Amino acid sequence: GMSIRLMQGVPVGDTQVWCNRGVSGIDGSTSTAMGAAAACPDRPLLLVTGDMSAAYDIGALADPSTAGNFNMLVVDNGGGDIFRRIKPTSDLPEREQFLAAMPLFPLAALADAYGFAYVRATAAECTEDMLTDILRNDKKTIIHLITDQYTAS
Repeated sequence: GMSIRLMQGVPVGDTQVWCNRGVSGIDGSTSTAMGAAAACPDRPLLLVTGDMSAAYDIGALADPSTAGNFNMLVVDNGGGDIFRRIKPTSDLPEREQFLAAMPLFPLAALADAYGFAYVRATAAECTEDMLTDILRNDKKTIIHLITDQYTAS
């Protein structure tokens, strides 16, 4: 859910937007988006997903028949940022270890291993022009969007 909340401020132009949220927000979203890209090969597809969701379903990228119109924007906020934001878990001492913990996730190396182009950007660098250029290139791409983690004041 956090990736969609964070992406509301990023311009996507005249683009059709679909959402898929599994039981915990991470169930097979990458696989589902890859299937949608294969079903509509004449249109670019941009999956917007969180870092933990991407890590959960990363094996889907191993499919060598992944369409060139498939693009994945991974919102990297350092793990389960939602747990840092919501009242029931924001002050738990165990929060970082058990709820917001992010596994080692070498996204650039994974992109290379699976034959994807890789772009790393901050929220300020992620512009409509940048996304449009990536979506037009017909090369499956992973965009690694680095965002600031929530910090309590």
